[in-house]
Amino acid sequence: MRTSCLALRLVSLAALLAVVAGACSPTPSVSPEATPPPTGLAHFAGSGIAFDYPAAWRSVHFDNFSSFTSSIASLGTTEFHDPCTRGPDSLSCGVAYALEPGQLAVEVGNAAFPTFSILDVPAGATPVTAGGLPGWVEDADPFAATRSTAARSWTLAMPGSIDNYFTVRAEVRDLDPATAFAPVDALVASWAYDQPVVPLPTGADAAPAAAAALKSALAEMVRSGEPAYACFPQTGSRRFQVTALPGMGPLAKPQVATCSTSIEATPLGMWRAHLVAHLSERDPQAGWGVDITMYITADGQPGNTTSAPLDQ
Repeated sequence: MRTSCLALRLVSLAALLAVVAGACSPTPSVSPEATPPPTGLAHFAGSGIAFDYPAAWRSVHFDNFSSFTSSIASLGTTEFHDPCTRGPDSLSCGVAYALEPGQLAVEVGNAAFPTFSILDVPAGATPVTAGGLPGWVEDADPFAATRSTAARSWTLAMPGSIDNYFTVRAEVRDLDPATAFAPVDALVASWAYDQPVVPLPTGADAAPAAAAALKSALAEMVRSGEPAYACFPQTGSRRFQVTALPGMGPLAKPQVATCSTSIEATPLGMWRAHLVAHLSERDPQAGWGVDITMYITADGQPGNTTSAPLDQ
């Protein structure tokens, strides 16, 4: 049987087209599944503190500081960028983020201010305890620059200080604050310090511990060049000749002062001593004397100390 050359050509052409079509057909592909966000908690440690936060949050740090504040970490669900324009002899800083709807940002920092007291809870704020030390939380005004719609701030104690403290500020955009700030509450609840806070003795052990701490602190002040601190007794009051008063300077002439002392525990893990030196007559420089508040660590080291003149 003879096969037509035309038929053979048609078969060959059909086979060739089939091969070419197969080679040119797109190769079936499988789209990779999106990587799910991390779950659980991540841990931050640095600048004397540690805390846990959702692992799905971003966490970055930029050197951003002023005379009274500095930044420790920026965390949240938004994008962060360096808030500062840095020149050879200049530094200008703004905000590190601008929130989109449904986003949250948290800024952790520290601050210091000479007249500040972590024990003075502002009106409307709610006291909290973080890492064994006191602080407070309060609603705050949103920043227009960050496009937030609600804000909350936490002010937390720094060990061994009355006027140095940590700050946590959280902002959200178009989220219900009642639920949106819950992870930040949990962050503060996990707060810890590098050196665990040791509570001051209580009960029968409180008085001897306070007396020992006060004795050590007063001796340290005398050694540091303030001889008038020798005026203050461990308890009660006594009369003592002084030529100068702490914070008031030298007297016009030596005088006999009546010096009294009291001391109490504070939630900071420090003692607060109240020292009063009352002069027998008014001095042109020191007036009627001085009223001193001194914070003392558990091991007897003098800390923040303020002095105010006595009116009479």
